[in-house]
Amino acid sequence: MSLAHAPEIVSVWTDGDRPARLVWRGIRYLVTDDPEPLVQDVVHDALTHPGTRVVGWRFQATSVVDGDARVFDVHQVAGTRWQLTAVFV
Repeated sequence: MSLAHAPEIVSVWTDGDRPARLVWRGIRYLVTDDPEPLVQDVVHDALTHPGTRVVGWRFQATSVVDGDARVFDVHQVAGTRWQLTAVFV
C-alpha cells in the first residue's frame, strides 16, 4: 500500500550514483537493499533504437530510530534535489 499522496522533497545521500540513505519527515533511513533504477524511454529521431535513462530509484530503507522498514520511490529533480513520489509499507 502506498502512503505518499503528494510528492515531497526529501534529502538523499548517494554512494556512487545509488541512494545510500535519506531523511523523510525528520527521520533518517538507511538503504537496506540493492536500489532498483526507475527508467524512462528516450525517443529521438537520430536514435535507431529507443534508449533509456534513469529518472529515479526504488529501494527499501530502514529507520535508524525504530527499525521501521519501507520501500521508497524517489526521483531526482533540479540537480541535487530529490522528490519522494511513493512510499510502500
